[in-house]
Amino acid sequence: MYQARYTLTDGSVGYLDVRLRTENDIVYSSLCKNIIPAGTVSVDFLYDYGTSEAGEVGYIVSPAWKSTSSGHFMTVPFIERPDAEQIKTGVLMPIFGVLNPRGCFVAIVTGMKHEYQMITGVKDGVYYIYPRFRLEGEEAPEDISVEYHYLTGNDADYSGMARRYRTYQLDRGACVPLTERMNDELKYMMDSVYIRIRQAWKPCPSDIHTQTLENEPEMVLALTFDDVAEIVRSLKEAGVGEAELCLVGWNLKGHEGRVPTHFPVEPELGGEEKLRSLIKYAQDEGYAITCHSVSMMSVEISEDWDPDDIVRRRDGSLLRYSTVGSGDAYLICPKVAMDKYAVRDLPRIADLGFRGMHYIDQLSIFPPRRCYNPEHPGTAEDYVRDYCRIGRLSRELFGGFSSEGVYDFYAGDIDYALYVAINENMHELGDRLIPMWQLVYHGIIVCTDSSRAVNYTMKSWRDRLHLFEFGGRPVMYYYSKHVHGSWKVWMGEEDLTGTDKESMKRNAAEVKKAYDDYLPLRSLQSEFMEEHRQIADDVFMTVYSSGRRFAFNYRDEDFTYEGTTVPAHEWAELV
Repeated sequence: MYQARYTLTDGSVGYLDVRLRTENDIVYSSLCKNIIPAGTVSVDFLYDYGTSEAGEVGYIVSPAWKSTSSGHFMTVPFIERPDAEQIKTGVLMPIFGVLNPRGCFVAIVTGMKHEYQMITGVKDGVYYIYPRFRLEGEEAPEDISVEYHYLTGNDADYSGMARRYRTYQLDRGACVPLTERMNDELKYMMDSVYIRIRQAWKPCPSDIHTQTLENEPEMVLALTFDDVAEIVRSLKEAGVGEAELCLVGWNLKGHEGRVPTHFPVEPELGGEEKLRSLIKYAQDEGYAITCHSVSMMSVEISEDWDPDDIVRRRDGSLLRYSTVGSGDAYLICPKVAMDKYAVRDLPRIADLGFRGMHYIDQLSIFPPRRCYNPEHPGTAEDYVRDYCRIGRLSRELFGGFSSEGVYDFYAGDIDYALYVAINENMHELGDRLIPMWQLVYHGIIVCTDSSRAVNYTMKSWRDRLHLFEFGGRPVMYYYSKHVHGSWKVWMGEEDLTGTDKESMKRNAAEVKKAYDDYLPLRSLQSEFMEEHRQIADDVFMTVYSSGRRFAFNYRDEDFTYEGTTVPAHEWAELV
C-alpha cells in the first residue's frame, strides 16, 4: 500500500492514493500536483516497504544530522529502543535506503527534490523513513515523485545503493567523471594538498549589525602579500611538492569585508601590484594559487548594497541569513548574483592571474529557496539553475570551481568541495557514519570529508584515519579561526599562525606531513569508490574501481586481514 498523507493549514489531515508503475527492478511513484488540495502545508509519502520491525536484520540509510550543512549519512539498525524521530531539512543527496529481510532498495526523490524534509524514526518498535514535501499552503510547483530501485545479491547494501544512484546520475548526464573532463588545473588539484590562507577579517560575528563608514570595526590584519610570499618560500624549503594555495580575505576590508564588493584589492595587504607579484611568484615556484570570493551575500556597508537585489520571503521581507564580520548579511537572488555581480567581478578576479579551483564561499552548502521579489521572482529550480551558471562561469575563467559543501544539484558544475559536512555529529538513531556521498561522487568530485579534517596533522589519529578512509584530500589552513563569541569554531582550535621565521618553519612542517600522507593515495582521486564495509570490530575497508583495497584500523592493537597486518591507528593497502 502506498499513500500520501497531506496536512492542511488548519491542521486537518487527509490521504491520497499515489500512482505506481513497476518496470524491471524500479517502482515509480508519483502524485499529480493538480490533485493536492489547496492550502496543503506538507505531503508525506508513506511507503509500507520502508517500514521494519525492531529485532529484524538490516538498517535504514538516512541523513546523519539535522543541520542543512551536513552531507553525512548514517545506518540506523533495527534494535529495540525508545521512540525517536529525526526531521532533516536540506538533504545534500535526494536519496535514502532500506535493507531488511524482505529486500533492499534505494529511493531517489525525483519530483520536488529541492523542497522536502527526510523523516526517520521509530515508534512502538516500528522503524520508518519517508520524505515530507513542504508546500506551506502554496500550489506544488511540479508533480511529486520518488523512484524505488530494488537491489539484490552483492548490490544489496549501502555500497550498492550508492553505486545505483551514481549510475543514475551518470546515465542522465547530471555529472561527468573527472577522467572525462580532465584539464591541467584539475590534474594539479587532484595531486595537491589544499592550503587556505586567511589574510584579514573583521571580528565575526559583528556586534554592529548595520555597519557604516563611521562605525565599521577595525580589520584584523594577519598576513600581507609579502607574508604569503614567505609562506611560499617556507613550503619550498620544507619540501612540499604540489600544493594549491587559496587566498581568503585579499579583497576590500578582508574576509566578507564589504561583499559583494571585492575591489579594490585591500591596500593594507599591499594592494593589487603586490598581489599580482605574489601570484606570479607562487606560480613560478610550481604552486597553483587561486582565491576566495563571495557571490551570494550582501551587507549594507557595501557600495553595491541594493535591497532590490535580495531574496524576499513570501511576506515581502528581505532574507537575512546570518551576521558576519560586516554585520547582517542578506541573500542575493541567484539571478542577480549571476547577471549583475558574477559577470562583473569574476573576469576581473581572473585577470589578476589566478588559475585553479576558484572558491566561491557557501554557494553549494545552502539549500535552494524560492524568491518572492517581484523584480526577479524564482522557484527553487530557478535558484539551482542560476547558481550553477556561476559555477560554470568560474570553470571557464579559472579552470575549475570549488565551494564549501555540495548539494548534489551542483554535481555537474563543481570540481572540489572543501568539506562534505561541517563536523561529525550524528543523530541518536544512527549506528555509524558511512561515506555515502563519497561512494556516489568519488572520481567525479574531489572532496574533504568534513571540517574536522582541516589541519588534521595537528589533531588526533582518528581525524587522520577518517579523512583517508573517506577518500579525502588534505586541507591545511593558516588562520582558520576568525570567529568568536556565540559562533562555534567549526574547523577546530588547531591552527597555523605567525609570521616569524620559526612559526613559518613549523607551519610548513605540518603541511609537509599532510603532503607525505597524501602521496601514496592521491592517484585514487580519479577512481570511483566502489565499496565500503566493516570487516571487523573497529576495522573498515574501502575499495576503489581499480581493485585497490585499503583497511583502516581504529583499534588500539594491530590487526591482520588476509595476510596483511594493519598497525593500530593506521591504514594499509591490502594485497
